[in-house]
Amino acid sequence: MNTEQLKEIWKQEEAVAHIHGWDFSHIHGRYEEEEPWDFREIIQKYRTDRMKLLDMETGGGEFLLSLRHPNKNTAAIEAYPPSVKLCREVLLPLEIDFKEAEGAGRFPFADESFDMVTNRHGDCNAADSFLCYEVDLPTNLEDETMLKLIEVNEENWLAFRNLSIREEQKGFLDSPLGILARGYVYRNDRARVIGIAEDDTVIGVALVRDLDDEPACYDLQQFMVDARFQGKGCGTAALRMILSELEQERKYDCVEVCVKKTDAAALRVYEKAGFVDTGYIDEDAPDSLNLMYHFSDH
Repeated sequence: MNTEQLKEIWKQEEAVAHIHGWDFSHIHGRYEEEEPWDFREIIQKYRTDRMKLLDMETGGGEFLLSLRHPNKNTAAIEAYPPSVKLCREVLLPLEIDFKEAEGAGRFPFADESFDMVTNRHGDCNAADSFLCYEVDLPTNLEDETMLKLIEVNEENWLAFRNLSIREEQKGFLDSPLGILARGYVYRNDRARVIGIAEDDTVIGVALVRDLDDEPACYDLQQFMVDARFQGKGCGTAALRMILSELEQERKYDCVEVCVKKTDAAALRVYEKAGFVDTGYIDEDAPDSLNLMYHFSDH
C-alpha cells in the first residue's frame, strides 16, 4: 500500500467517523482495550441508585449515561470545549448536574457531596476529590472511635467559643456563642446545647429544643462541626448519635430541621441520615427547606 492509497483510506474513515465526546462506536469491534479489568463492572459492583455519583472528564457523558444511574443523583465535569458544548446539550436537559471544570483543578462542588467519583482516563486532583466524598463511618461509632456527645458546662464552654466554620458557611449557621445564647433564650422549651468531642477535643455543637406546636417534634435548631474536622464523616456520625439519643427518650416521634436551599453540604448530610423534605415552606424563611426525620421509618 502506497502513501496515496493510505491517504484515501484515511479520508474515507474521516468521512464516516462521528466522534463526539468519547463516543467511538463507529470503530467498535476494530480495537482492543489492554486493561486487565472491566471498569464498568467494577463500578456496578459497588454502585447503588441512592448514591451521589460524579464522573470526572466525562467527554460527552457517553460512558456515564451507559451506567443508567438516576439523573437526580448524577454529576459530571468536563473542560474540553467541544465536549463541554456537547454536555450542555445532552446532560443538562436530563437534569444531570454538569459543570465545566478540569479534573486537575478545584472541584466546583461542596465537600461531602458524593458517595462515588469515577474517572476513566483523566487528570485528578486527589486532595480535592477526597474532600468531595461523603465518608460513611460505622453507625456504632461511639463504640469504635473516640467521638462522643458531651454536656456543655461551666468548665468547658470556652472551648466551644473557639469553634470555627468555613467562610462560605457563615451565612447558614450561627456563631458558637450565638448557639450557646439560643440555648439560654429557649430554656423554657427544654433547649439543650449538645457538645461534640473527639477524645478530649471539642469539635462541634448542636442545639435541640422541644416544639409543641403541630407537628409536635424535636427542633434541631443548630448543628455545626469545626472546619478542621469537616470532610471526615464526623458530622454524619455525630448527627446519627444525636438522633439515637432523642429516639431513646422518644418524647416526640420526629425531629425537624430547617436548612437553606443553597447549603448543599448540609442537605447532603441530613439526607444521608434519613431526613426527608416535607415540602413545607415557612413564609418567614422562603429560602429554606423543612426536613423531617421520623423514628418509625428507621
